[in-house]
Amino acid sequence: MPIWIARLLDVVLGRRREARLDEEIATHLAASQADYERRGLSPQDAALAARRSFGGVDQTKSRVREARGWPWLASMAQDIRFALRHLARARGFSATLLAVLAVGIGVSHMFFTLTYAHTMRGLPIPEVDRVHAVWTVSTNGTEAGLSYPDVRELQAAASPFAQVAAYAPAAVTVADDERAAERFDGVFTTAEGFAIARVAPVAGRVLAHDDDRAGAPLAVVLTERVWRIRFLGDLGAIGRQLRVNGLPATVVGVVSDASGFPSAAAVFLPLSALPGLQAASREARSLRVFARLAAGLTATDAAASLSAASFALAAAGAESAGVRVVSAPINTRFFGGRVLGWLPFITAGLIVVAVASTNAGNLLLATARARAREVAIRVAVGAATGRIVRQLLVESAVVALIAAVAGLGVSRAGVGFYRSRIPENAFPYWFDYSVDSTVIVALWMLTLATVTVFAVVPALVAARTPVVHVLKDGGRSDTGRRGARLGGTVFLAVQIGLALVLVAQVGVAALTPRERLATDAVLEDPRVLTGTLTLTGEPYGTVERRRAVYARVADRARLPGSVIATALASAVPLEGSPEAGLEVEGRDQATDPPRIFTIAVSPGYFGVLGVGISRGRDFTDRDGVSGDPVAMVNERLVALHLGDGDPIGRRIAWRARGATGPMAWATVVGVVPDIRHRDGSPAAVPVVYSPFATAAPPTAVLFVRAAADGAALTGTVRRALRDVDADLPLYRARTLAVATREATWVGRISAMLANTVCLSAFALSVAGLFAVVSHRTLLRRREIGLRMAMGADAWHVARLVVGTVAGALGAGLALGLLGVAAWQRAFAPAAATGGQAGAVVSVFAALAAAVLLGCVTPAWRAVRTAPADALRRE
Repeated sequence: MPIWIARLLDVVLGRRREARLDEEIATHLAASQADYERRGLSPQDAALAARRSFGGVDQTKSRVREARGWPWLASMAQDIRFALRHLARARGFSATLLAVLAVGIGVSHMFFTLTYAHTMRGLPIPEVDRVHAVWTVSTNGTEAGLSYPDVRELQAAASPFAQVAAYAPAAVTVADDERAAERFDGVFTTAEGFAIARVAPVAGRVLAHDDDRAGAPLAVVLTERVWRIRFLGDLGAIGRQLRVNGLPATVVGVVSDASGFPSAAAVFLPLSALPGLQAASREARSLRVFARLAAGLTATDAAASLSAASFALAAAGAESAGVRVVSAPINTRFFGGRVLGWLPFITAGLIVVAVASTNAGNLLLATARARAREVAIRVAVGAATGRIVRQLLVESAVVALIAAVAGLGVSRAGVGFYRSRIPENAFPYWFDYSVDSTVIVALWMLTLATVTVFAVVPALVAARTPVVHVLKDGGRSDTGRRGARLGGTVFLAVQIGLALVLVAQVGVAALTPRERLATDAVLEDPRVLTGTLTLTGEPYGTVERRRAVYARVADRARLPGSVIATALASAVPLEGSPEAGLEVEGRDQATDPPRIFTIAVSPGYFGVLGVGISRGRDFTDRDGVSGDPVAMVNERLVALHLGDGDPIGRRIAWRARGATGPMAWATVVGVVPDIRHRDGSPAAVPVVYSPFATAAPPTAVLFVRAAADGAALTGTVRRALRDVDADLPLYRARTLAVATREATWVGRISAMLANTVCLSAFALSVAGLFAVVSHRTLLRRREIGLRMAMGADAWHVARLVVGTVAGALGAGLALGLLGVAAWQRAFAPAAATGGQAGAVVSVFAALAAAVLLGCVTPAWRAVRTAPADALRRE
């Protein structure tokens, strides 16, 4: 231990000990010289004799250093100091190199961070590897949850699980006498759920077994977010009364927003309070189940035990015949397979870091040729090849480490920008983008891989410098360095090819025509306010009651002077709707009816959106209440299925997917323009609009067209609805423009990230090309001067400069073509159309033009170089 401490102190106190060593050697030499002088030698002869008797001073210092410290560490520190001084001297080159690597490492690490958060980080449950999800699989492979009887039997049986919990997500309405009702994501759960997830309350307690029994007073646990919204974080809220779905409930506790529970809920209720639970049959397998393995048991033990549980289900009745109970680690169940959706982004990030690495390698290779004389002199005075390679690798590692720190900043900025563009509550709490040990390890692995890619070849090329040639030539020419030039050409070709793979994807997306609709502008209208209503409970159990309430809602929301019109619908544009199979009267019934989408709308819906009726009429208040069934269709449906005549008066019928029984025929009374139905689908899809009053669904969307800003009416509309029902919340209240942005954010952010990454790769390639061509031109300025002195014209010199990258350009384009084909095959096999092939060709041409333009400035400088100036500089 003392020896280790002494060696460590030598690292820290190296300069002080070095000065002391110099002082000791000088004292010894002075004493020896004085002794020789006393013997009669002159001072000069005495000094020489003293040094001869002492031996080599440098060799002695080296032996002392080896004895008192770690020579390799001292040598490493020396290399690091040298690398920092070298970077400080070449500030422009260093800034370019660091920026290139920081962008490459940062972009790749950003995509790793996003992928890790979405697919690999997992649920924040202690000992999560021992928590399993449990579900059932039928004979035809259909997966489902468990029924309430299944759960009770699994809890009572000798299972491999110490605790078993079941839950059912459901939206709930929370109200009291002081504040307007609000809608939150809720979950009905057994008390074991909190124990399995190891959830500790922030205040009060969590649900207990006594809460989860039939007839018990309704208890509710809130998250901190709801606690702050409803009670402003007051600890006195524990024991307060609320109305949850119209029923009185007592607040018993508060848990963290990131509770660790496998449900992104804000309100927790006992499972026994789930409507219809006690009367549910064994076939109603809708409960989600998770459990914690008993001590000492493994996943294999769980599988064997659950096979026995499957036999018990089969014996329970015919409805359970062939049903198997299976389990898997909960993170595998929640996140398994999601990484496949991120593979294109991961691949793009790796391509960017590869482009940056090859770019940096080319820059270092160019400087290695410029430092050829320095390396040659070091070799000539006895430096070993391994020592030179190590010093150059240390320089590269220092560059990579500095770039990694800067890259972490780029990564965090990119992740922060991504998070800022995500709508609130779009993702559950467990999508955590923070930096942890895994994220840091990934960063250093990227850095190590980057050093390996860009540093090894330049270091080996520099170490193999032909000493005699360089010293004889003075390092003035690039001639004879075929290996170095070949390495630079390979690096340049690789980065051009990789950049082309990414840029081609942007070009395909940009040049592939997208269908635009005339109604797209109405979806960005900030004057239209939307909000969702849900009628639950016995008071709204019939269509007639819901119809009456909706009529009052539409009437109360029609505020004089502020509101122009109101309407109700079953869905918001771009958020999808149920699918159905279409039948047209007079045509043979198809085995597989064409797919359409259905939306229920009230009279005036299209007027509120600002869309006119193309043909026919709008719905009236009597449609859907009495008389023959009627429907409206969009122009896309007419073109696809009713194009052989006037659609007005035609009769159509539709049936939801999987439904049985006779279909009701409806008469088409109107045709409306196409409205974009959902993000990511073709712009126009066939849609049937039915009268809202026909079914008056329990959940509806209120549309309010304001005279000015729709968002300013949110509070006023909510207060007006309290006159209809104090427990009726208006949730997801936002303008139609905000709803459109929230519905399209995934595609918009994905495209923005892809464009940024691809254009970054393109910019890195062009910047690298410019730097390499400029540097090669600078190294050949003596040759260019000689050529011009011998009569070479400007065109000849320009061709000479461009010719330095012509081979790399051709090879890069060939590699890029192969890479584009591989990308399309791996990630978009159905996208190989003629139009997209044309887009790829256009991108090829654009990149080739950009590469050639990158040669313009170096060529222009070379042409304008006076022969005398070029020769005089040498």
